[in-house]
Amino acid sequence: MTPRTIEELDALADVDPEIDAIVKSGKMPLPAFDFSDSTKAVLAMRSLMTQYDVVNEISEVDFTKINYTTRDGHHNRLLVFKPASIVKGQHLPLIIHIHGGGGSIGTPEATASFCQALTLKQQCVVVSISYRLAPEHPFPTGINDCIDAVKYLAANAREVGADPALGFVLGGHSYGARAASIISLHAQELGLDAVITGLYFGAGGFVPEAKVPTGYADHYRSKFDERCRNALVLNSQTHKMFLDVYAADKDSPWFQTLNVESLDAVKGQPRAYFQVCGMDILRDDSLIYEDILRKSGTGTRLDIYPGTPHVFWSFLQPGMIRQATKWAEDTQEGFAWLLER
Repeated sequence: MTPRTIEELDALADVDPEIDAIVKSGKMPLPAFDFSDSTKAVLAMRSLMTQYDVVNEISEVDFTKINYTTRDGHHNRLLVFKPASIVKGQHLPLIIHIHGGGGSIGTPEATASFCQALTLKQQCVVVSISYRLAPEHPFPTGINDCIDAVKYLAANAREVGADPALGFVLGGHSYGARAASIISLHAQELGLDAVITGLYFGAGGFVPEAKVPTGYADHYRSKFDERCRNALVLNSQTHKMFLDVYAADKDSPWFQTLNVESLDAVKGQPRAYFQVCGMDILRDDSLIYEDILRKSGTGTRLDIYPGTPHVFWSFLQPGMIRQATKWAEDTQEGFAWLLER
């Protein structure tokens, strides 16, 4: 497993000097939230994030919105991004992206720039899905909606100009990575009409805290490292808030990836690309799951960003710090690898 020693693992949580300098400069004001009421804290975060809920369209990418119907008859939106240069009748590989936010905040619109960059560079159809959020819609509504969206797109890919036979990548950031991993792990049971060929996991959580797989206890450290527990974005308080409002059955296989009877369940998974933040309480979830997949025979690719908080790329753009620029480059290389290019 990379890193191979406890010392190497712990060193990943030493803050990146460029990030430290930005925070100390006061140029990136950090909002304060009252976490005494998890629901109120979630709603306050949502109100702060509404500025990101607009898609800034670009001429090189065609953007449309369509709906899918959930199992209980609700209509959720899908954001579809296609290269503007696509020839009529031409079909392209499909990438489905699931946004993060602990199952209680976030929107697909906030992922638009990420999806547009993938659309252009990879010449694919990229679809960012919406799903209902907790606490208004607690577990399992969110994961059920994600499943229904993926099933709809797998069966109707040609309607959005995609052909999964040319490549079908499923992934997301944070909660989205976890949801993607669960859907892929249960793809046969779910009866998907297309074969997932690649998985993208950006700073995901995969390991049940109460059931760390045998042999990995010593490497499950980030949840207890004070540097990670007090980091930006996702820390011990926000993590508890998300768990509180999501209100999941923590033993359910639809809540956590490795809520499985045996690790043999992961055999046969498609190739997987992991991006891991070093100062993130979910860091070791990714490192452990990558190791398990690789040892099961799945091809994996892993990029680690030392000293960075959870999904740092969402608020530190390329050019602001070196690791953000590297992340943008790695992302395109990683997706090219997933698409076997």
